[in-house]
Amino acid sequence: MADASQLEPKLSRFGAVDKRLLIQRTEWGSIDFSAAAGDVDSIYEIVSILRDLPLSRLPSNAITDIANVLDQVWVWIERNNNFSLGEGSPADARNNIVNNLAAVQQQLYVTTHQWIPFLAYLKGDIPAQLGQITTSVSQAGQAKGDFDKYLTDQRGELDRIIQATREASAEAGVGQFTQDFANEAESRETDAGTWLTRSTWAAVTTLVAATAFFLFRPDLNGAALVQYTTSKLVILAMLIAITAWCAGNYKANKHQAAVSRHKAHALKTFQAFVQASDNPAIKDAVLLETTRSIFTHAQTGFLKGEASSEGPSRILEVIKPSAE
Repeated sequence: MADASQLEPKLSRFGAVDKRLLIQRTEWGSIDFSAAAGDVDSIYEIVSILRDLPLSRLPSNAITDIANVLDQVWVWIERNNNFSLGEGSPADARNNIVNNLAAVQQQLYVTTHQWIPFLAYLKGDIPAQLGQITTSVSQAGQAKGDFDKYLTDQRGELDRIIQATREASAEAGVGQFTQDFANEAESRETDAGTWLTRSTWAAVTTLVAATAFFLFRPDLNGAALVQYTTSKLVILAMLIAITAWCAGNYKANKHQAAVSRHKAHALKTFQAFVQASDNPAIKDAVLLETTRSIFTHAQTGFLKGEASSEGPSRILEVIKPSAE
């Protein structure tokens, strides 16, 4: 009768060889065994599993079969470990070892795979574990029932907390946006003042230049007079264009300041109405009007050709159903 103790030394000898050194080494140069990496990993994995199982519970014929296949696997592991570039054709020797490792790995798997689940079952005392699992599931079900009851009892309070949190977050967000719009309006007013000063200086410069050109009349005739007149016109045109550009920037900044201030006032109004009323209908109406004020085009009178935004805003159309 086969003795399971003979398997232990056959399994232990695999631990003496580092499987990483079976794949690649410095002295091998460009030759490596990467093609056999999967097979080597599988061999070492099966060996590791067998060492952790009660092999003494195996029948004698299974012990003999496993011992024989382990010996065959070890032959090619040793060949891999002892591989040298001095062996005739290194590439051919490498390919031979790779092919045989694949073959013995397959044989090892076929021989052991039917016994590993059986031995794992014996080692793990599965019936006892199943009993413990059943008890744990029952306890978990009872705990879940208790938790569901607690959750139902506390749902009203949780809903009130969530609603209060949402309202606080909304008020904080509205307050932040109100301050942002107010800061933006103040910044645009400062820029508008700067451009107004520049426009004034450009206009004064243009007026002084025009007056100087009018008062200074050199005695010129013919082509010289045409050249002089053209130069004056070019200079005046440039000064007028600069003045108009500065004035345009002034009006643009005043327009942006007015729009931002309008949005800030709209949000302040929203806060005032929300804090003054608990009626959801009033809050929804104020929300819609505030959204309309913020996301629709506001006419300020600073820009020419301002289009009237009579159509509904796309943002408003999205928010309106949720408010209703």
